[in-house]
Amino acid sequence: MDATSYNPLPYIQGRLSEYSTTEIILIVSIAIIVVIILIFIFTDKGAKNTYASLGPPEHFANPGPAGANPAANPATGPAGANPAARPATGPAGPVGANPAARPVTGPAGPAGANPAARPVAGPAGANRTPLIKNTGYGPALQSIDDLTVSAFNILLLVYDEGCPHCKSFKTTWANLAADKTLTKSVHFFSAGGGSVEAAQSLRRQVESTYHVSGYPTILFKKAGTTTFVEYKGPRDAAAIRAYIKSSI
Repeated sequence: MDATSYNPLPYIQGRLSEYSTTEIILIVSIAIIVVIILIFIFTDKGAKNTYASLGPPEHFANPGPAGANPAANPATGPAGANPAARPATGPAGPVGANPAARPVTGPAGPAGANPAARPVAGPAGANRTPLIKNTGYGPALQSIDDLTVSAFNILLLVYDEGCPHCKSFKTTWANLAADKTLTKSVHFFSAGGGSVEAAQSLRRQVESTYHVSGYPTILFKKAGTTTFVEYKGPRDAAAIRAYIKSSI
């Protein structure tokens, strides 16, 4: 038979006539499924080979500018760039600048300035929320630093809640500390304690610094000095008023 004149179509038609239409559809469907599976297998192997030649993902991830894609590449740009990815490392900014990202380390500002970010170091009693409450003995001392402000006249009462002499003097002292004619020129403080540990600790600090040995003890400091002297006169309002008038 001449190979150039061979026509396979009659042979194929004859073979197909041996099968029903349903069988032919089933055979074709199986063949298509097999072809799809083979394509998927060889395509997947090719992709894996391509990725393997490029190295692991972090080798070809684009780091981009500072703060870009922080999960793959931590930001290394200037301080403050993408602070959620890394803490700011620049110099301490102005007082109160971005306190959530870093604590403020600037100098202490005026009294009452941003007290939530840092303690106020202004003059005694200037616009700040007291940590130690008044227990009936007039304004409570908040810090021993309040006693070192040389610009003020200061009268300090050191007392103990359990002392009977302190209790009998309590009303007299409270009235003096509330007298506006006196508080214009003198800052009144009391250091007692009660049940608050911070107050007890502060009183012990005062007693150690100023050599207090009994209760009640009244100490006076004149403006322009840093030295306290003990008032040893009568504990009545008239005598203390006279002492203040003669001392300032």
